[in-house]
Amino acid sequence: MDVIKLKGFIEAKITHKNTDRIDVIKFNNSVLTGGKTYLARCLLEEPTKLHVAHMLFGDGGTTNGNPKEVSPFQDKLFGVTRIKKPVIAQVDHEMPTQVIFSVIVTDNEGNDFPLNEMGLELSDGTLFNLSTFADLNKTDQMEIAWSWFVCFV
Repeated sequence: MDVIKLKGFIEAKITHKNTDRIDVIKFNNSVLTGGKTYLARCLLEEPTKLHVAHMLFGDGGTTNGNPKEVSPFQDKLFGVTRIKKPVIAQVDHEMPTQVIFSVIVTDNEGNDFPLNEMGLELSDGTLFNLSTFADLNKTDQMEIAWSWFVCFV
């Protein structure tokens, strides 16, 4: 029997103000029990208005600079939510089983905090995915275009 798996990864393009420098970082994420439950409900229930609504960024995803392990039962960020942005969602035209959730964190958002965790939040507040990563010390000299890819394989 073939099993459909859900996987994802995150890409951040960091544009540095007043320079031509663009850094790209990529890392994996964890699909949480809340996200898997939501997907199962979508298959069984009448269509719902529940959807991925926000990308959250926090500062509690590391211990001594090392990313924390994410439990599948995690239901919130580890630390304070420093940024909460509505997502732009689209199906990837080259891979129709993949959805891309995007936001842009501007140069005046999330500054002076070590961003090191991010999550996708459903419209009812359930945390769908969560990822922790090394501290990213955001300043007013950077704008970050975040893309979160979720794919069924």
